[in-house]
Amino acid sequence: MLDPRCWREVFIRTGMTLILVAVLYVWLKAPAWVWLVPPAMAGLVILKWAVRPEEPPEKAADQPSSEGPTAGPGSQPSAK
Repeated sequence: MLDPRCWREVFIRTGMTLILVAVLYVWLKAPAWVWLVPPAMAGLVILKWAVRPEEPPEKAADQPSSEGPTAGPGSQPSAK
Protein backbone atom coordinates (compact mmCIF):
# COMPACT_ATOMS: atom_id res chain seq x y z
CA MET A 1 0.00 0.00 0.00
CA LEU A 2 2.99 2.30 0.26
CA ASP A 3 3.71 1.88 -3.44
CA PRO A 4 3.44 5.29 -5.14
CA ARG A 5 2.00 3.59 -8.22
CA CYS A 6 -1.06 2.66 -6.15
CA TRP A 7 -1.79 6.22 -5.14
CA ARG A 8 -1.09 7.54 -8.63
CA GLU A 9 -3.68 5.12 -10.00
CA VAL A 10 -6.16 6.09 -7.25
CA PHE A 11 -5.82 9.79 -8.06
CA ILE A 12 -6.01 9.29 -11.84
CA ARG A 13 -9.04 6.96 -11.80
CA THR A 14 -10.88 8.85 -9.08
CA GLY A 15 -10.15 12.21 -10.69
CA MET A 16 -11.51 11.12 -14.05
CA THR A 17 -14.56 9.61 -12.38
CA LEU A 18 -15.12 12.77 -10.34
CA ILE A 19 -15.08 14.91 -13.49
CA LEU A 20 -17.53 12.55 -15.21
CA VAL A 21 -19.85 12.59 -12.19
CA ALA A 22 -19.74 16.39 -12.03
CA VAL A 23 -20.71 16.61 -15.69
CA LEU A 24 -23.53 14.11 -15.20
CA TYR A 25 -24.81 15.91 -12.10
CA VAL A 26 -24.60 19.50 -13.37
CA TRP A 27 -25.57 19.23 -17.02
CA LEU A 28 -27.59 16.03 -17.19
CA LYS A 29 -29.30 16.44 -13.79
CA ALA A 30 -28.25 13.00 -12.51
CA PRO A 31 -29.51 12.05 -9.03
CA ALA A 32 -27.33 12.85 -6.03
CA TRP A 33 -26.28 9.23 -5.45
CA VAL A 34 -23.83 9.48 -8.36
CA TRP A 35 -21.45 11.26 -5.96
CA LEU A 36 -20.91 7.85 -4.32
CA VAL A 37 -19.20 6.53 -7.45
CA PRO A 38 -15.77 8.27 -7.03
CA PRO A 39 -15.19 6.98 -3.46
CA ALA A 40 -16.32 3.54 -4.58
CA MET A 41 -13.84 3.68 -7.47
CA ALA A 42 -11.05 4.68 -5.08
CA GLY A 43 -11.97 1.79 -2.80
CA LEU A 44 -11.87 -0.71 -5.67
CA VAL A 45 -8.43 0.50 -6.78
CA ILE A 46 -7.05 0.30 -3.24
CA LEU A 47 -8.55 -3.18 -2.87
CA LYS A 48 -6.93 -4.24 -6.15
CA TRP A 49 -3.53 -3.11 -4.92
CA ALA A 50 -4.07 -4.66 -1.47
CA VAL A 51 -4.78 -8.17 -2.79
CA ARG A 52 -2.25 -8.26 -5.65
CA PRO A 53 0.67 -10.64 -5.18
CA GLU A 54 4.09 -9.31 -4.27
CA GLU A 55 6.45 -8.60 -7.15
CA PRO A 56 9.56 -10.78 -7.38
CA PRO A 57 12.80 -9.05 -6.36
CA GLU A 58 14.73 -7.35 -9.12
CA LYS A 59 17.36 -9.40 -10.91
CA ALA A 60 20.73 -8.92 -9.23
CA ALA A 61 23.26 -6.88 -11.19
CA ASP A 62 26.02 -9.46 -10.65
CA GLN A 63 24.11 -12.20 -12.48
CA PRO A 64 25.08 -12.56 -16.13
CA SER A 65 22.46 -11.65 -18.68
CA SER A 66 21.13 -14.41 -20.91
CA GLU A 67 21.20 -12.04 -23.89
CA GLY A 68 24.98 -11.84 -24.05
CA PRO A 69 27.09 -8.73 -24.47
CA THR A 70 25.48 -5.70 -26.02
CA ALA A 71 27.06 -3.49 -28.61
CA GLY A 72 28.02 -0.03 -27.50
CA PRO A 73 27.52 3.15 -29.49
CA GLY A 74 29.56 3.38 -32.66
CA SER A 75 30.29 -0.35 -32.85
CA GLN A 76 29.79 -2.26 -36.07
CA PRO A 77 27.98 -5.60 -36.26
CA SER A 78 30.38 -8.46 -36.71
CA ALA A 79 30.37 -10.38 -40.00
CA LYS A 80 30.04 -14.12 -39.49
